[in-house]
Amino acid sequence: MRRRHLQFILAGPVADQIEVLRQRWDSVMAARALAHISLVYPEEYDDETLLISRAASAAHHTSLFTVTLGEASGEDGGRGGVWYSITDLSRTWNTLRAAILSTPFRMLPIEPHVTVVHPLTSSRGPEALVDLSGVRISGKVELNEIVYTETDASGMRVLDRFQFLGSSANRMVGAVLRKNGKVLLCLRSNDRAQYPGVWDVPGGHLDELESPEQGLARELEEELGIKPHIPGGGPWETQRIDGFEFSVFVVDHWAGKIQNRAVHEHDDVRWVALEGLADLDLAHPSLVELLTRAMNA
Repeated sequence: MRRRHLQFILAGPVADQIEVLRQRWDSVMAARALAHISLVYPEEYDDETLLISRAASAAHHTSLFTVTLGEASGEDGGRGGVWYSITDLSRTWNTLRAAILSTPFRMLPIEPHVTVVHPLTSSRGPEALVDLSGVRISGKVELNEIVYTETDASGMRVLDRFQFLGSSANRMVGAVLRKNGKVLLCLRSNDRAQYPGVWDVPGGHLDELESPEQGLARELEEELGIKPHIPGGGPWETQRIDGFEFSVFVVDHWAGKIQNRAVHEHDDVRWVALEGLADLDLAHPSLVELLTRAMNA
């Protein structure tokens, strides 16, 4: 049976923690679908064209928002499923549901949650609910797009994506600073909402109407206290990573002395040789391959 949802796909350390629990208690569901927060369920709509139109419009007027996970809960002692509740202080989840599920759709009384055990794919709900009592999932998740998915016995497929265009939060820029065969990396603070406690290239989100070149210059001055000489011709490479449009520049020359000026964002900055990347916890697995190519470019 095919089921189509609007949902948010989780990424980062919180998603990793959820995946560990899903693999333990409901490996079938874990194999079929990524950890997610459902926004609209199949039972709530009967006009797919209207649903898609409303999702695109709602996303266009929505800014990135942050959620955290609450306590583990279950229905019928876990026999009806086990999930973690979602805390959304901005109430953006509720606002989006109200905008998308207005007449003629039917909005069911559902609260945001992340499922760990689904009753259709695992009978271990009661055992899991006892084991997860008091087990908290630490960290925050930043949500930047609505994803339209189709799920069946073979797995989950993404049919469409609706990025939050009300802000530039889905556009990012980063710099591969090269010197003496090494690349400069920054250790993100543990209290960062996105990718805490991992090493990443310097950079960040673009402001509204800001070009990648302008954003890179601003970020490097704010974070490192330098004025980069940015090569012409646009970004060296642009990737899609976890829903973000990530523009990368290779930078060999700059004015000023590199220092950690953004101590609230980075705990450390360090020059790292390529062979040392394997010893670091990086923000994304693709960074090793990207940095290797950039250093050899």
